[in-house]
Amino acid sequence: DTNDSQAISESVNVASADVISQVDVTTQTNDVVTTTANKPTQKKAIKNEKVVKKDDTTTNTTTNINKDNYNTYFDSTGTTLDTIKENTTIILSGDFEDKNFQITTPNLYITGDDTTNIKNGQIRIDVAASGVTLTNIKINNTNITSFDSSIENSAENVTISNNNVFMEKVSGFTYAIRNYGANTKITQNNVTLNGPCTDIDFSGEGLANTIAIVTLYCENVSIANNNVSVNQANGTTPTSYGTIECIDMKGKNITVNNNTLSIKAKKFVYAVNALGAEDVKITNNKIHAESERYTAGVQYGTDYSGLYESKGLYLANN
Repeated sequence: DTNDSQAISESVNVASADVISQVDVTTQTNDVVTTTANKPTQKKAIKNEKVVKKDDTTTNTTTNINKDNYNTYFDSTGTTLDTIKENTTIILSGDFEDKNFQITTPNLYITGDDTTNIKNGQIRIDVAASGVTLTNIKINNTNITSFDSSIENSAENVTISNNNVFMEKVSGFTYAIRNYGANTKITQNNVTLNGPCTDIDFSGEGLANTIAIVTLYCENVSIANNNVSVNQANGTTPTSYGTIECIDMKGKNITVNNNTLSIKAKKFVYAVNALGAEDVKITNNKIHAESERYTAGVQYGTDYSGLYESKGLYLANN
């Protein structure tokens, strides 16, 4: 109808990426970050810790954390205490309900075991915590109001991989993984996101309220080999220009490769939004996008306000 035609003409230039086939690529792996010193150091034994010798010049401390000893390592706001040292492997075990993890210590390797489950809690990597790896963590967030992203990173040289994230909200910003850090790898994560389908507020960051993975204002980011499912939350009513997305980016030198993306809502749906991105490669992604009004596999070009523009975009085999 006339209103639909006007809405699309006021939107941006888009290109729908048809699903061709999923291309086999080499799966990335992540190495534990260790540091070397001139001489091995001796540390006083601490409860719940053990010192693992990697070689003659390198030591790595492994710390096991559960709900019972959480307060030994994190304060009341969830910020790391000085009991967590640089170059530590942290193993989270068991259930953590209504517990946050604000990581301020660099070069940590944070992982989980088969029992790990963070319920209604956030992992936030501070700008000072460069070189962190976050892997093998399960997060389940439902209708929380104290934060709008399940995993948020502001540090450089961070790897976020092999995590399982479920997040559902009926209002407000809803982001499974939000990144502000350069040289970040977001790989092999399973993300399920259900959120509101509402209008974009272009007076702010110009982002949709519901995005599974978003990277902002940084360079050299790889988003690869993730399985992502995004849906309009049950019981919510979309607004006139309501928008949801799987992946959004504003930055430079970003690779989006070999992801499986599924997205469904009643209004405006974008599997990948590249407005505001420069030197971007979007390749080998398997995309399913479904809507009653408007869908695009990949959105690029210039938004209606002229604030965000795609530059140096390469599309292939999606």
